[in-house]
Amino acid sequence: MISCSGVDFIKAYSSLETKKNFTNQTFIKRDITYKVGKLNEDWEIVNLEFGDLAFYNESLNSSINVNSTCNSSGNHNLTTLSDSLLSGLKDKQLIERFVATVNKEGALESKYYGQYEDNRVKMSIIIYQKELCVYDFSYISDVLHFDKGYKDYKNFISEFELIKNEQ
Repeated sequence: MISCSGVDFIKAYSSLETKKNFTNQTFIKRDITYKVGKLNEDWEIVNLEFGDLAFYNESLNSSINVNSTCNSSGNHNLTTLSDSLLSGLKDKQLIERFVATVNKEGALESKYYGQYEDNRVKMSIIIYQKELCVYDFSYISDVLHFDKGYKDYKNFISEFELIKNEQ
């Protein structure tokens, strides 16, 4: 089980303000507003320390996370950004990397196997860049449950709509 470690993994991204900033599938912070797809009742919002949104599904032992970051330095290498989100994941093994769609535009999806604490996990990271902002989505699960929650994750992202991006 990755219950504790799955939650620990998203500690760096999830916000104490999450519930206050997230209503009707819409997330608002400073100059960014976006909508995401609805997850079923098995996915519980997680309130932790930093970032935008994080959800945990106890029955699948899986987590879904979305975070946005903006800065004035402009374009970033999506591969480098994807790889930078793997801190804490040991014995990383890239499975595949391909073009995904977010907000009806191109994004980069990378799938990995790895070890988190004492658990073998599988992870998907999707990086989407719009102007000076980067949106990263991640899904982590134990290997046995990955495929079951992956469909929820992809539906969640398929309804992503950028409403305001003023940087």
